Formats: sequence, structure tokens, C-alpha cells
Amino acid sequence: MVQVDTEQHDGTAPALRVLGPLEVVDASGAPHPLPPRPRRLLAALLTCAGSVVSADRLADVVWRGGGVPENPEAALHSLVSRLRSRLQAAAADGVELLHRSPGYLLTAAPGACDATRFDELLAGARRELTARPQRAAELLDAALALWRGAAYAEFADEDFARPEAARLEEERRCALEDRADTALLLGEHHAATAGLEALVRVEPLRERPHRQLVLAHYRAGRHADALAVARRFRERLAEELGIDPSAELVRLEEAVLRQDLAPVPGPGPAAGPGTAPGPAPAQHTAPHGAPPPDAPAPRGALLGRDEELAGVLPRVRPGAALTLTGPGGVGKTSLARQLAARLGGRFDDGVLFVELAAVVAPGDVAPAVTTALQLQPQQGTAPLQRLVAHLRPRSALVVLDNCEHVVAAAAELADALVAGCPAVAVLATSRCPLDVPAEEVWAVPPLPLPPVAATGVAEVRRSAAVQLFEQRARARCRTFCVDEANAADVAELCRRLDGLPLALELAAARMNALHPRDLVQRLSWRFRLLHGGSRTSDERHRTLQAVVDWSYDLLAERCRLLFEVVSVFAGGFPLADAERLVAAVPEVSGALGEDAGGSVADLLAALVDRSVLVVLPGGRGVRYGMLETLRAYGRERLAARGAAPAVQRAHAQLYAQVAGESAAHRYGPGHLDGVQRVAGCLDELRAAVAFALGSGDLTLAARLVGGTCAYVEHHVPAEVPQWAERVVAAAAARDAA
Repeated sequence: MVQVDTEQHDGTAPALRVLGPLEVVDASGAPHPLPPRPRRLLAALLTCAGSVVSADRLADVVWRGGGVPENPEAALHSLVSRLRSRLQAAAADGVELLHRSPGYLLTAAPGACDATRFDELLAGARRELTARPQRAAELLDAALALWRGAAYAEFADEDFARPEAARLEEERRCALEDRADTALLLGEHHAATAGLEALVRVEPLRERPHRQLVLAHYRAGRHADALAVARRFRERLAEELGIDPSAELVRLEEAVLRQDLAPVPGPGPAAGPGTAPGPAPAQHTAPHGAPPPDAPAPRGALLGRDEELAGVLPRVRPGAALTLTGPGGVGKTSLARQLAARLGGRFDDGVLFVELAAVVAPGDVAPAVTTALQLQPQQGTAPLQRLVAHLRPRSALVVLDNCEHVVAAAAELADALVAGCPAVAVLATSRCPLDVPAEEVWAVPPLPLPPVAATGVAEVRRSAAVQLFEQRARARCRTFCVDEANAADVAELCRRLDGLPLALELAAARMNALHPRDLVQRLSWRFRLLHGGSRTSDERHRTLQAVVDWSYDLLAERCRLLFEVVSVFAGGFPLADAERLVAAVPEVSGALGEDAGGSVADLLAALVDRSVLVVLPGGRGVRYGMLETLRAYGRERLAARGAAPAVQRAHAQLYAQVAGESAAHRYGPGHLDGVQRVAGCLDELRAAVAFALGSGDLTLAARLVGGTCAYVEHHVPAEVPQWAERVVAAAAARDAA
């Protein structure tokens, strides 16, 4: 990935402009007009710059609406020649239009296209945001100055340009919000306010600029205006979408009410970020040569973890591995996220955060990491060797999250990285140690509890477990607080839940309908059963199991069934996939009701409301996810019901169909949509291939692997060739038997 120099950037005007009406300009900035068809051809190539676009797809774009010549291939070749001549006449340096089977390829040097330059400047600004906000502001101003109107203005509503135009427009909105961040970090609160007011008028349901505007008003001394912004946004969400604002905005509003947000210096050089909940983004980068993976940002300050942070920070060092252990739900991942955010600046090549929960087979661990780094496979080189060779000269922190179910493969990976990459540190989370030579193990304890004799409000609230419970409860019920009437019950509840963060969050989610005493009474019999002896680590895990049992028991039967069914998804999933999965299993669709589609949507919403599912962030539409502890629990319940084989097979068949649909559009107008669809479900394809091979269904496995070709043409994850090799090997073994 090309990275912009954050110290200086070339002032030469880009030869190709798409951030507004499409233009080709010469070195002086003078435009070179293009006839309609060459313009359409250039637009189609630019939306896929760096990738081969098939001749069929280009012909569909150029001659949309009719008038296709008798020999479209020859006509397209002639049109390409005319466009190439126009580009040469404009002296568009660094721009090449090449023939590459089965179509054509447009390549552009860094800075030759304004969209590429915008992306580079934006990435550079985000790297500088917290350390040098003044420099970040300069880069953002340069990036935003490239815009002359809507991206791909005249083509933005056409199928071929819509995805790229939408991506650029979203990045533009994010850049405007990032620019507001820099103003807030620099103490320019009055200057930020005008721009943010314009943003919220244009995006009345977008939360981030509303949070920023609340913060800007507050820091400018206009507390009433800050609260008014939050109130209007809350009312609009309720009226138009029927939802509440995020917990982050709720906490910010409460902090404004208490007037305990930390002040920020006035205008001046590079003021640091305030301590209030606010806009500063977490910095996660990948080692050079790969774009940043989707590293999760920490949820905020970790309550009650100061001792762990102080003890663990010096132990994460190059040439060593540290494993955070503990039962499910104790907060290992949250601690790892916080450590990654704090330590990223110590490593020149940043942090690579790899989520292994969706990896099913041990052999997929190293390929999953190479996929996260977007490394291309090399013939004759194993994924682990490829990974070590890539990271050997780099300084990076590699975080392996949720290793317990593939612990042997994760241990092999960690050992190879530590032994072969002297400047790489490995941080793992697992319910058990990796048992590698260079490993240190840190057992993450539950949160500190209130003393047994504590009943007073002040003493109870000093406990980190109580603080977390109260914080999460207030996110669901704004009026909840620990007071004289409930302090003893809250303290007892936190003790019964052993201070496990996940258990506390599950319990806190019910505070909108129940009193803490109600929960204590309904948990008591289960906990007496589980705690016949002393409380060991295993018992704490069983305590969490009891809490999950309790949460499951509170669900209606149809919610339970859908929860179990969607637990087969390896990662995040959209509503449409859940509906197709349900429809593919007759006994499930029959049990959920006649209108299966409507039932699935309603039941998913109910599961989100009960904190069993979460809505995942991202720009690909609404996707649902669940905690890994709950996913494992749902799968156990599904197996006990006897429905696991049928649902797993339906899941594998669903993604074989998805891959096949993508392949069917390989050279048609839906090619890019198909590529994005497959790219968004690699976790599911990985799990489906593992199921097909494990069940001996080689036909299904071959369908899954064959269908990925539409994605492979754009980018080859290291795993896909390995899937193919496994299918071939399994077929050979079967034939030899």
C-alpha cells in the first residue's frame, strides 16, 4: 500500500479527477475534454483502477441503453486506442492503459488520480491525529481541497460506479469528522462548531458529528447548547428509527450534566486529547506492505484493571510471547485491546490484531494471519514460512485473540514468530497457556468485589465490579444508579457473579425491567448448586455458564431456537443470510412460524435487545455478531436439540450457493458486487469447507472452493489454494481406499 509522506506532499495537480465531474487535465491543470463514450470507458476503468476489467463488462458500460455495434470487441479495442491517445495528449504521466486478458487494465502512479491522493492524505492524517494534530489538520485540509463536487458526479447513480462513489463519499464524511477532531484536539472549539453544525444538518442521524458538537459546545462554555444537541438527536432517533443513542453518547451527555469533562487548552500548538469521552480515534496499523486490518478499538478506560495494565505492559516486548489466560468472559480480549492501543506506538510497523475465534481448523491459523496481512501466497512456500519471512525485518505487535480452540496451531505460530522475527512481540488471549518456550503467562482475574460486609453506598461503589455493573446498567436504563435502596443487592449480585465482566454485563442488561434483588433471588438456586466447594478457576467458568443458562432461560422458545441456529455462523452475518439459513431447514422454519422472513427479522431484533446478539459496526449494511462464549453455548444447545448436523449442512450449502452466485457474475456487470460479497464471508466459507471435508461431502467442498474463483481473480488469500489442495487430497485418498 502506498503511504503518503506526512512531512510533505507533492503539489502537482492529479491528471485524473473523479472527486467531482470526471476530468483529464494536463500538468498546468487545463482540462482535456473527452467525448461521451471514452468518458464512460475511463470512468469504468477508474472505478477498478489496478484491476483487470473484462471486455464484456466494459462493453455493457459503454453502450448502456442500446447501440451495441455488431463487433463489440473490435469497437471496444478502437475506443481504448482513442482513449489512450487522449491520455497521452494530456501528458498524463504515470497513467497506463493496458490490454490484459480478458479485458483491460488502467494503472496510475501515486498521485496521478485525485481519489488515490485523497486516500493517501487521509491515511497520513489519521496516523498523525493524536501525536501531531496540527499536522493532521494540514493533511486533512489538503485532502478535502481535492473535492470539486460529488464523486463520479455524472456516473454516481449507475451500477458500475455506485460502490466506489459511495465509498469515496463516506470517506469524505469521515474526513470532515476527522477534521473536527483535530480542531477539538487543538482547542479550536468555536471554529469546530460552525462546521459541525453544517454536518449534523446534512447527516441528521449520524451520531459521531453530534457527539463532536456536544463536546465543542461544552468546551466553548455553552453547556445548555451541548445538552440541547444531545436531546434533539435522541428525539430524532426515537421518532424516525425507534432506537436509542449509543452508550458513548449517553455517557457524554451525563458527563456534561455533571460538568466533569476535562478542559482542553485553547488555540495553540498541538494540544493533547482531553480525557472525556470524545472523538480521538484508536490508532491501529498493520506492518508496512499491507493495509490496516480491522483491529477493534478499546471500549474506553478499563475499570479495575490498573494493576493488570501496570504489570503486563513491560512484559510485552520484542522476541517474547505473553498469553493472557482466564475463563470465558473475564475480559481477556478487552485487556488485549487496551494493551494494543497503548503499545502500538512502540513498534515502528504498528499492531496486527488477528481474531481467531472464527478459525475452525488448526491448519487455517497461519493462513488466517496471512489473509489479515493481505499477503499473496508463494508457490512452494508454506503460509507460516511466508508469514515469518514477511515479518522478520519488521517491528510489530501481533495480537492473537481467542486461541483456545486451536491452541496447538496458535502455539506453533507464536513460537515461529518469536524465534524468527526478533523485533516482533506476540500477545495472545486464551483460556489455557500456549506452552511455548518464550512464553509468559498472565492470569486475568475477575474484577475486584465489594467486601462481604459492605452495604453503604460509598463503600460498595468503590468496587470495580460495581462500577462496571452501574455503567452498563445506566446504558440500558438512564435512571439507574446505585443508591441506599439497592446498594446491598448490587453488592451481593456482583459477588454472586464473581466479578466476571461478561456476567455483569448480562445482568446489567436486565436493569431496564428488573430490580437487582430480583436477579439475586433468581440466581441463588443455580449458584448454590454450582458452588458446593471452594471457588476455583473452573468454578468461575461454571458460574459464567450458569449466567448464560439464566440468560437463555429468559428467552422465548422461538428466540432460543433462532439463537441456536445463528450460532453456526463463524463471524458477523446479515439478515438475508439468516433468513436463507432458516428457510433451508424445514423443521426450523416451521417452528419459527409461517412468515419465516418476518419472524427472523423480529427475533433477531429481540436477541439484540436482550444482549445475546450485537449489531456490528461497518459500512456494508447491518450485520449481527455474538460473543464467542455465547456462540459456543448456542452450538452446544443446538447439538443437544439434535439439529446441529442439518443446520451446519444448510450453512455450508448456503455459502456454496453464495460463492457460486459470485462466480456466475464473473464477467458481468455484477462482478464487483460478487467479489465484495465473497470477501465479506471468508469466515463462513472457511467454516463451510471444514464442515464439508469433515463430513466427507467432497462434492460440497468442491462447490465451495470452485465458487471462490470470482474472488480469487482480484485477490488470492493464502487459504483458498490450500482448500483446493485439501479437496484434491481427500478425493485421492477416497479413490485409493
